[in-house]
Amino acid sequence: MGPQKHYTVQQQPAAGSCKYRCLKGEPLEDSACTPGAVSPAVTQSNVKSTICRKGGYTSGVRPSTYVTGKGKKLNAASYGFTGRMGDAEYDHLISLQLGGDPNDYRNLWVERPILATRRARGPTT
Repeated sequence: MGPQKHYTVQQQPAAGSCKYRCLKGEPLEDSACTPGAVSPAVTQSNVKSTICRKGGYTSGVRPSTYVTGKGKKLNAASYGFTGRMGDAEYDHLISLQLGGDPNDYRNLWVERPILATRRARGPTT
């Protein structure tokens, strides 16, 4: 996929087919549903003009909130998440800063609220 001028809502795995897993008590994505996806637009030969470009990269490749909002609801159904959407984060497994695909469903997952909250606070000591 990679960055596009006009994004569309991507088809997601079937409702209820993805299962959160845990590692040391932390919820993680289902690696079968969300294995990660890199952007084909980012290559070793063009990192200076893509992810390392002056002025930033990620704001220019993010899909609209309209597209991500619909994708988040569909992905939540895939993971069986029934909580408040505002409490969960629709996050990239491979960050955009590292060349992750901005809109590929394989790179996006709904993080349950406890993980999203911990991540926002930063690492604990």
